[in-house]
Amino acid sequence: CAFVFVLWHDDFVLPALVSIRSLFLYGTAHDVHVLVCTQGALRVGQEGIDALEMLGARITKIPDVYTVLDLPRPSNEPPVQQQQQQQPREISSMFLKLEAWKLTEYQRVLLVDADTVANTNIDALLLAADCMAVDLCTAGAHRTSVATSRVAQNLGPMHYFNAGFLHLKPSIDTFNALVVHARGTPYLRQWAYEQDFLNLMVSHGVLSHRQIRP
Repeated sequence: CAFVFVLWHDDFVLPALVSIRSLFLYGTAHDVHVLVCTQGALRVGQEGIDALEMLGARITKIPDVYTVLDLPRPSNEPPVQQQQQQQPREISSMFLKLEAWKLTEYQRVLLVDADTVANTNIDALLLAADCMAVDLCTAGAHRTSVATSRVAQNLGPMHYFNAGFLHLKPSIDTFNALVVHARGTPYLRQWAYEQDFLNLMVSHGVLSHRQIRP
């Protein structure tokens, strides 16, 4: 099992270092594995990679989101055309989280955002019995949760999970299925849409799912 982070910019290195340090401070017995994007406009530099390795993290270099999803990069368009567009031209790098499903050397991984900080040993979460039989386990929503997107409104806040805590079973077949579905969504360029996307994958039965209370 492993705790996993996905980083695609140097700005995320420092918070990831703090988070990783907190895991080691409380004595995790599991790997801490960081997937770092080293290709394209958004990437992590060697200095950041060195700092992560010095702290004890395992590093796997991954390509940019266009390569992961096998999609063409945007062409250089005249400024007027860019201004007329209704959405950002760049695909959200948050879809790089799908790369965690390729870590098949692990039985389970807990994919967490870089701003997560442990205040106790959380190794037991990786071995949660309720999660072992499903593709994806997520933290249960709070009763006070409010809808933050149209997908959240349609599913209902109590059934909508946060993509900053993903307890998942690595599988190449699952990765390939998610990539196919991601390529077909019209919202790839919407920031943070990977959260809506993963909720839809659960709602549509692509991913089996359970909620737990960390």
